[in-house]
Amino acid sequence: MMRGRIAILVVVSLASTSCGYYYRTVVQPPTPVAAVATAPAIFFYPPSFALLARPEAYTDDASWQSDVASIQAEWLEQVPAYANDEGVASRVFTLPANMPVPAGAIGVQITLMSMRDEHNVVYLMSDLRFVDSNGAVLFKSGVEATSKINGPMSWRGMSIDGRIALATWNLITVAMKVIKTGRIEPSED
Repeated sequence: MMRGRIAILVVVSLASTSCGYYYRTVVQPPTPVAAVATAPAIFFYPPSFALLARPEAYTDDASWQSDVASIQAEWLEQVPAYANDEGVASRVFTLPANMPVPAGAIGVQITLMSMRDEHNVVYLMSDLRFVDSNGAVLFKSGVEATSKINGPMSWRGMSIDGRIALATWNLITVAMKVIKTGRIEPSED
């Protein structure tokens, strides 16, 4: 009987430790960027996976590309919900990757630079940029997001595509911080 209690305690302890953070700011401008915080319209593009190599968990390119397309589509569906939760829904919109930023608006571009999958936690290093309609960079930050649950789809977290999706959705949260304040506050554990 004692063995069962010890095993349950160990499992609960391991499950609660997770990875410690859902994002970590690597670099950002030293002062808030008012142009982003006061922009009347901000358009999110789907995250770019172009620089990521296919993870070892995928056996072929077709399944990887299928999951990338699915994650990008779901990601764009989640942006309005996150914007609503943050009270900025009237200013936040989405665009397909091939569309230009409308005149007078700001675009949010997230490029996934690298990924590692350790102990069922995905870590995505990303380049987060806010650009104006002429392509000028207004805000640039390096952010590492993890698949620690901070999004609406926690049930997907155990599959590789679910962990990648959760990490990208955590990048939406980081971008919302910039929209609200012009900067990223220190990461939350």
